[in-house]
Amino acid sequence: VISSPDDKVGVLLYGVRDKQNPNNFDGIRLLLDLDRPSAQRIKQLQQESSRSPAQLAERYGVGRAVPVSDVFWTSTTIFNLGANQAQFDSRIFLFTCNDAPAAQPEEIAAARTRVQDLMDMGVVVEFFPLQFPEQDFSIERFWGGLLPVDPTDYLKRAAVRLEDVERVVRMRAHRKRTLQRLAFHLCPGVEASVSVFVTMLEAKVPAPVYLLNENNKPLKAESKQICEQTGALLHPVDDIATFVEVAGNRIFVTRAETQDAKHFGDPSLRVLGFKPLNSLQDHHRMFHAYFVYPNERGFTGSAALLSSLVGVMLERKVLAVASYVARRNSEPVLVALLPQAEVEEDGDQRQPPGFHMVRLPWAEEIRQLSFPLADGFPAEMPSDLKDKARDVVRCLQLPDFTPGCAENPVLQKHYAAVQALALSEEQPEETVDVLQPDAAHLETKKPLFVAWKEAVDAAAPQRAKRAAGDGEVKIPTDPNISLCSLAMSRRSNSGALPLVAVLFGLYALSFSCSRTFVGPSADRRRGTALRAGGESVPTGLVWPSPEAEEKLREVDGIKLFPTHAWKDDMNPIVDSSVKLEDTPVIVGVAADSGCGKSTFLRRILGALGTEVKPGHTAIGDMMTVICLDDYHTNDRAGRKATGLTALDARENDFDLMGVQIEALKTGKAVYKPIYNHDTGNKDPPELIEPNKVMVFEGLHPIYDEKARSQLDLAIYIDIVNDVKFAWKVQRDVAERGWTEEQVKEDIEKRLPDFSKYVDPQKANADVVLRYEPSDKGLPFLKVKLIQKKGGKFPMVTLKKDLSLSGSEPGATLKMYDDDWFGNDVTVVEMDGEIDMDNMEDQLKEIEENLEGLGAKSAQELTEAMVSLKSSPGSQNGTGLLQTVIAMKVREIYEKLTGKEA
Repeated sequence: VISSPDDKVGVLLYGVRDKQNPNNFDGIRLLLDLDRPSAQRIKQLQQESSRSPAQLAERYGVGRAVPVSDVFWTSTTIFNLGANQAQFDSRIFLFTCNDAPAAQPEEIAAARTRVQDLMDMGVVVEFFPLQFPEQDFSIERFWGGLLPVDPTDYLKRAAVRLEDVERVVRMRAHRKRTLQRLAFHLCPGVEASVSVFVTMLEAKVPAPVYLLNENNKPLKAESKQICEQTGALLHPVDDIATFVEVAGNRIFVTRAETQDAKHFGDPSLRVLGFKPLNSLQDHHRMFHAYFVYPNERGFTGSAALLSSLVGVMLERKVLAVASYVARRNSEPVLVALLPQAEVEEDGDQRQPPGFHMVRLPWAEEIRQLSFPLADGFPAEMPSDLKDKARDVVRCLQLPDFTPGCAENPVLQKHYAAVQALALSEEQPEETVDVLQPDAAHLETKKPLFVAWKEAVDAAAPQRAKRAAGDGEVKIPTDPNISLCSLAMSRRSNSGALPLVAVLFGLYALSFSCSRTFVGPSADRRRGTALRAGGESVPTGLVWPSPEAEEKLREVDGIKLFPTHAWKDDMNPIVDSSVKLEDTPVIVGVAADSGCGKSTFLRRILGALGTEVKPGHTAIGDMMTVICLDDYHTNDRAGRKATGLTALDARENDFDLMGVQIEALKTGKAVYKPIYNHDTGNKDPPELIEPNKVMVFEGLHPIYDEKARSQLDLAIYIDIVNDVKFAWKVQRDVAERGWTEEQVKEDIEKRLPDFSKYVDPQKANADVVLRYEPSDKGLPFLKVKLIQKKGGKFPMVTLKKDLSLSGSEPGATLKMYDDDWFGNDVTVVEMDGEIDMDNMEDQLKEIEENLEGLGAKSAQELTEAMVSLKSSPGSQNGTGLLQTVIAMKVREIYEKLTGKEA
């Protein structure tokens, strides 16, 4: 609770007697749901940990064989239900004493798949093998091939890591926030953007929160100013004036004038010049330093500029002197910028590149101090006295001391009291005051103190004789804290090194919490995870980032983001080896995932009388289907690093999409990126030749104006949330093992970006296929064909309204005019379902009542529907109106090319 109160923690037991988990798997019990720590949950765990092995076995049962794949599958479900992956870094701490929980190849393969799913989500699995006395634990039997575990000395490493977990969970974690973002002016015309971080702050007792004594709800404090004469509330602007008294007169100053007087310019960091590094002295550091780090999101290229500047300054051993304005109402101060190079170790960033910013004193803040000597002392102290004083100071120094390793006893007592109150403990936990002098260590240095005292007495004027015993050096009582070299090393490694600052009988105590700024590690920036094998490998890049910026190429004005896994010899647009007689017909199909696009495209293929070969991009003799997910700028791990969803326009390369659609329409070939849905990686681009019909389907085919202008037909599949939820439940529960709550959460999580970036496309569509709940309720549907009048879609109409009976609920068809986002439209609507036992006759009746269908024969629609009788939606308006649109796609192709399909 004290360490990270916003974290979420859960406890899962497997191999137990009963089952209690969201997937309803046998032998798995969710002891604690994934939720924030609380006093009640801690008490429950304390109670469980106090049980003996026999009591635990009696309560939960032990030794039941459970597939490891079920354990990881349940963990995936728990993370999906309880933690937003964009807000949390998910981890699993796996404790087991069983080194071979599965032996069959199919069990091992299933477990490996579930672990891969977790890693694709960015979940880190921490493995802790537990070895009983006189029992071997071999990592090679099972776990070594499943988890990224170091096979060398893993038992000792796990024991050390377990000790680290026990220690870290008791340490207070402080959030690292940006203090400010501001402009960095190197010289006229050269500007970058930087972020400023505080590297160290004093750790204080949290501020008290006022509660209402009736219900313990937090209170909000407000300050009001009251007129002394009338008692009326005063408005801070209209009723209160500020003045300055000059020569007995009151000169009134408005709030705006006061603000202008305090304004010294916009927040910025402006370089004034450079000086040698050794020009900065210790006494110039009046305050703690800040850290300046490039802000690539502010200005693209900031990281490259500051990286070059840091390198040159380090090479020339200089620092920069700059003017620093922190806020609009802050006065400018002079600062020194000390360059720091980036240091990486094993792929992790140990030291970020940037500047340590030291606030410099004004001249009036530097004073010459003089210390008058007592009567009788010589003007120049003897060298022997100086040497003895140096010996005392040297013996009290801690060369390996770092701020933050000493615990503030006031804070320790505070949190111990909070813990006792929350957990109903009788007495607060005892705390050790590590700031007390180490008597044992000081006793070993007693001769140095005695020698220094004797040297002082020898140099001092003779005084009256002291009472006996006054020459004894008093040592404080022993707090049992050893400062020998071995103990110092151990305590330094554990982060609990005591601070002893005893100088000439004075104790200087410093309570602080280190907040060292460290940029995202290489692994965190990439969000790496173990991926599927083969040629699909992660690029290890995130756009935008300094690493990706360095590898950015530009060809003919087209930016080639390195996250697309371009090869060095690739151009985005090349000459085609295929020569078409006519301009390709370009169709865009926009829809959210899981909206039935695959079945719809099969109906278009049927209308065109062609087929496509399966592959990442479906290509046939007449039609090519391109999934626009390929134009995602980042891979799955990259989107986790940016915190953006695939629906967000910023995660899609619309510039490349637009120029490549345009190129295909003019008969050029393109190297199109590939987004591998199986691995979540961006695979190297593939060569796509132009075809007679090019279908671009996905989230955003109508979003970008350049891409939209190339479309000969824009189709939008519009599914209201109730229908979408029902469909996704049917799919995800069966295929992914999700619960209904998980499906609902997934839809709600995507809803803001869907509403902002995907749904508005239907206003620009030529035809919309809309799914609503039937008037008779779900699972029956009402499907609407919304046709823009005067648009590119050839109109289809009904001769008269129809009502078809038979099996429940029956079906009705009607037509009417409407307004759709300011556009005049004609709507053909089908509510309910046809009688599948009388399917052919009812379809013939519908087909005879349709005008403008553009069918090749009197019963083409009926025959097409019967041929796909088992496909989803064939019993309602889904299949019927999809087939109608497919036949109109063919009609558009024939109209534009003058050829029969």
